[in-house]
Amino acid sequence: MKYSFFLSLVVLFLIGCGKLSEKQNLKIQIEKNGIDTLNVVKKIEKYKAMVEASKMQLKNIQRDLYESSEGGVVKVYYKGADTLKKEIIYYGEGGKKTVDIYQKDGKFILIEDKDIVYKNPIYVNSDVKVSDSTMNVFYLDSKQKLIFWLQNGERVSTSKYKKKEEEITLDYD
Repeated sequence: MKYSFFLSLVVLFLIGCGKLSEKQNLKIQIEKNGIDTLNVVKKIEKYKAMVEASKMQLKNIQRDLYESSEGGVVKVYYKGADTLKKEIIYYGEGGKKTVDIYQKDGKFILIEDKDIVYKNPIYVNSDVKVSDSTMNVFYLDSKQKLIFWLQNGERVSTSKYKKKEEEITLDYD
């Protein structure tokens, strides 16, 4: 009985040290990057909420896209000469892709990219059922560096950020 109690205390101590180490690693990462990532992400989310709340008052342009098998559409919201948001939808026989890009001062700050795969192609069955979907959310700083990445709600390892930064400039520009 004493042995199991002592073992439980040791396990709790080790778990507590792990959490402390996790916090220290995050602090080191923040110091290394020179930015408080969490604070920047919060500011970006606040900006997104502001854009969404003011969408009805913003000027917008909508255009058809012909870059996918079934076409697509882009809707751009802007204030003056500054683009605030782009909503892009690409349609395909086997799925669709939606991309919301939030911009500030001409630079990307948030990209929400959702790929949806249908169970059957739309020409087989007009009653579309989703078999899979992937949601990537990219947060970028003022230097267009990827600072935070979520895939299906889970944080992606920072070791993958550099490669993804290069893809972002090619995929969304």
